[in-house]
Amino acid sequence: MKGQTFMESDIYPNEDFFHHHSPRRSTEGVAGMKELQAKTKAMGMWAPHLPSEAGGMGIGFMPYVYMNEILGRSPVAPLAFGSQAPDSGNAEILWQFG
Repeated sequence: MKGQTFMESDIYPNEDFFHHHSPRRSTEGVAGMKELQAKTKAMGMWAPHLPSEAGGMGIGFMPYVYMNEILGRSPVAPLAFGSQAPDSGNAEILWQFG
């Protein structure tokens, strides 16, 4: 439930900001995204696709599927939760074989 609350309090209200300030290209956007990511990490919801020993949630495939159903409702959420493609797949490969 804390993830849904976070989506409603921090993700959805900031979509317009990130539409105008790229979280990858503008100074304001990068700073804003780092703030969201810090909150996500503090909640223990960072990188749901990775095992806990790699710094992720370690929740398994099906819980991750259900989580992505919610994260996919916002263009901002995957980056804020550290599960954006293609980085998430690359992180899994690096963890397993890197």
